Amino acid sequence: LPLSFAADDDLHDDGIVMPYVPVGEHANYVKQLGPELASFLNAKPEILEGWQDMRFGFFIHWDPSCQVSGSMSWSRKGPRPHHSSDGTVTRGIPEDVYNSQYKTFNPVEFDAEEWVQLALDAGCKYMVFTAKHHNGFCMFDSAVTDYDIMATPFARDVCAELAAACRKHGLKLFWYYSQPD
Repeated sequence: LPLSFAADDDLHDDGIVMPYVPVGEHANYVKQLGPELASFLNAKPEILEGWQDMRFGFFIHWDPSCQVSGSMSWSRKGPRPHHSSDGTVTRGIPEDVYNSQYKTFNPVEFDAEEWVQLALDAGCKYMVFTAKHHNGFCMFDSAVTDYDIMATPFARDVCAELAAACRKHGLKLFWYYSQPD
C-alpha cells in the first residue's frame, strides 16, 4: 500500500530527493576513482558475507530532532554545509528552533537493556544505532563538540549504554556515523 503524508513538508525541507543510482553506474563510478580510493567504498567480501548471514537487524535512528515534525535530519531550514545542493535550505523548521531541540531532550524512559532484549526477542542478530547524523548532534559524549547528549537534560551517553548492553547480551552493534554536518 502506498504511504500517505499530510504534506510534502513532513518529509523534506527543500524538495531535495537523493537520486537512485543503479548498481552498474555506481560500479563504473568506483572504477574511475582508482584503486587507492575505491577500496574505501567497497566492503571486503568476507565482511559483506558476514553481514548478509546476519539477515535481520534493528536500525535505530534517534536524536533530539525527533521532537519536531519532519524527517530527522532533513527538516532543518537554513545553511547546510557539505550538501549536494547549494547548501541553503528554504523550507522546514527554522534553524534556531531545530538546533535548540537538545535543550529539552530528556528521554528518561530510555533503557538500553530493554532495547537490546526487544531486538533479541524479535530475532535480531545485530543493531545499528545512529551515533551522529547529518545534523551534527552526537548521541555520545564527544570530545570535539558540545552539541552532544551530555549537553541535554538527560546527560547520559546513550552509545556507551547501548554498547554495554549489546556486549553483555551478545548482540552485534554497528554505528551509523555521518560526517557531514
